[in-house]
Amino acid sequence: MSEWRPLSMREGLRPIPELREDFTPAATRALVYWLEGEFGYRGRARINEALVVSVALACEVEVRPGVNPTPMRQLLNVATADDIVMLDVLDTTLARGTRVAPNSLRTLLADAYSVWTVRQDESGLERRVTGPAGEAVRLAASPADDASTELSEAWARAYGTKPDASDAWDHSIKAVEALLIPLVVPNKARANLGDALGQMKANSERFRFGPVAGAESIEQVLRLLWPNPDRHAGVERRVPSIEEARGIVHLAIAVVQWMRDGLIVKL
Repeated sequence: MSEWRPLSMREGLRPIPELREDFTPAATRALVYWLEGEFGYRGRARINEALVVSVALACEVEVRPGVNPTPMRQLLNVATADDIVMLDVLDTTLARGTRVAPNSLRTLLADAYSVWTVRQDESGLERRVTGPAGEAVRLAASPADDASTELSEAWARAYGTKPDASDAWDHSIKAVEALLIPLVVPNKARANLGDALGQMKANSERFRFGPVAGAESIEQVLRLLWPNPDRHAGVERRVPSIEEARGIVHLAIAVVQWMRDGLIVKL
């Protein structure tokens, strides 16, 4: 969230509000103003009606071109009346629009004490995670490689506006595989995390975690990731809860950072 607070909050004259799932009328008006800008309402060019119609269709809002009010106003009227639709419209506009001012939307959401913020890659919204956890994912997903891409996808599935626990788990596994497989089973075609775990168990003397810990310690941690209970044959299949999936995402973030820091070593 933005560090600035009104004077009354800074001086303790009134409390800082809790993060909220809904939008106040003032926040809704500010978000409508932002969307108008993204759709070209105040720009030199004409309103991007194709974008408006595309966003409306994706958000299941019926708009009728060629009549008054305009399609943009029809869409924004529905979003104004329904916070869930507003979230979908903001999220879809970030994903499909020109992203003229994503940072200003991030600031608006922070100033509105919303639980939502703009994703780091600016392609949509995600649930706000502050403190060390939020910083950890930003650090682990900062290099431009496959592990970062998968971590970002895992985070979006875990904390996005439409969470998917199984997909979050899958992308977490893929993030770890992107760095672990080249180290543990580099010559095996189509290797997965299970193959890497088998190799580490069969040849534990060849792997080390940190300066002194043996392979058993990191293998036990990695087995918490494998397999996804909703995807793998041979186990009792079930859909994981979103809370479980978020835990797996945070575990994958830690493992990826260990790999980047050279803590998992092949002797």
